[in-house]
Amino acid sequence: MILYTGICLSAYSQNQINFSKSPVDSIEKEVQGNNKLIYIFFTNPGCVPCTRMKKLVFTDSSVTRFYNENFINTIVNNTGKDPEAKRLCAKYEIIRYPTHLFINSKGEIVNRTSGYQDAETFKKLGVNTIRNITRDYYYNRIIAGDCSFETVRQALYLEEPVLLFADSNYRCRAQEILDHYFSRQKQEELPSKENWYLIRNYVYNPHSEIFQYLVSHQDEFVKHYGRQAVDIAIYNILAKYVTGDSSSERFKAADKEVRTMNIPQSLVWVRFKTIMDESYKIRRDSIGNWNDLVRNANEFILENYYMINQFEINTWCWTMYIDYTKGADISNETLKNTCQWMKRISEFHKDFEHEDTYAHILFALGEQAQAIEIEELALNHAIQEKADKETIESFRKELEIFKLKK
Repeated sequence: MILYTGICLSAYSQNQINFSKSPVDSIEKEVQGNNKLIYIFFTNPGCVPCTRMKKLVFTDSSVTRFYNENFINTIVNNTGKDPEAKRLCAKYEIIRYPTHLFINSKGEIVNRTSGYQDAETFKKLGVNTIRNITRDYYYNRIIAGDCSFETVRQALYLEEPVLLFADSNYRCRAQEILDHYFSRQKQEELPSKENWYLIRNYVYNPHSEIFQYLVSHQDEFVKHYGRQAVDIAIYNILAKYVTGDSSSERFKAADKEVRTMNIPQSLVWVRFKTIMDESYKIRRDSIGNWNDLVRNANEFILENYYMINQFEINTWCWTMYIDYTKGADISNETLKNTCQWMKRISEFHKDFEHEDTYAHILFALGEQAQAIEIEELALNHAIQEKADKETIESFRKELEIFKLKK
């Protein structure tokens, strides 16, 4: 067993992170004698990044070895029905999934962050937690005058993302760091690569001065990074702003605010939300039909596919493909339009699930050779990204079906 800076790096191999099934209160008592920290993975059933972490990160050998040796790990799955999960989410103010929380035996927060983490950054998060390189360390450096990009980037990486409320006076430490940093930048420095990185990854608040500057000086940023990249950055900030419980007053206020902004990206957000609402009615309440939705949305989707939620579109297209194969009222025109949607999305965002959907629609339209080509691409990407065995095997089987079909 090798030890350095108090971190245990056992050499034995493990296939996955061992998550305790004991209640968090019981785990806190368990670690009182050994001073271990508790890692809590907050998730919910609809969290796509959570699922990807479980498949790709929690099975990485270096990650599993490190977390199993150095933490007691547990999962809190907020289904909305488990009282204990609700209590913990309320106690630790969980508003984004996944959230990664490290606590001590007293239930006190030692470190926290949220969002998808790849294997390297997730392991680094654990290392930094144990070494006590936490939020306070970087925050204090910044307040003391170190406003270098690297210090600010590390601080924001360890901070909980800016908490989003429809209140221009709302403050949190991540927003304070951003304001502190950008207020010290010269105007001509704002479009720099370093600042663009911070804007794309850490600016969440439409009330912030840097967001207002980005919106009013879009052409300046477009010269450096292109129209699509700027559109995506602004759209994502708006989409993150209107998040959470749709029945809450905060959500309703944010929703109303974005609808009245009258900038190109907010207009796209409003239109896409309307289309999403229509899709929910079709799937959930059998109100309306896919043919009308696709016909009315086709031009909009083809123009704005790079901005809007591509995973949502993939879900619609897969649903329509399944309905089509079952003989439902999905016209050839509808299927051809969805095929164009998936073509653009698959070429823009190379994701094996998107490619798989695209291949199936091609096959349904009789484009056998192209369907085989795209499904092979999906299979290769799934293998490269270490997708679960079931997914890889299903892609292989589908590929054989495509090849055998006369």
